[in-house]
Amino acid sequence: MASVTNALRSGVFGEDYVKLADKVALALSGLPGPGRRDAMRRLAEVLADKQASGDGSAVHHFVESLEMTARMTRSRDYRIAMARVEAAGDPRDINDVIAMLEAGADESGTNAA
Repeated sequence: MASVTNALRSGVFGEDYVKLADKVALALSGLPGPGRRDAMRRLAEVLADKQASGDGSAVHHFVESLEMTARMTRSRDYRIAMARVEAAGDPRDINDVIAMLEAGADESGTNAA
């Protein structure tokens, strides 16, 4: 984590990225370990793309998404929702599913058309 945020702080990617480094470090610290590793990998990819193309919009979008994700992971309701294990639905016969689609009915039993 430190190497990427240090690269941002150093100005290698431009002066506007120096300010982003603190946002990135704060957001990453709010993520669980596996999520932090995935986010760092993705950040490195986005920064490499920025270096190649010169377009920094993907970096800014990624940082905004990272901040939103970090805020969500601190939310009690979000953690509860993520902890729920979704039960498997009743298995359906493929012919019944095809017939339902051909009839144009949605899950509520109303006509989708």
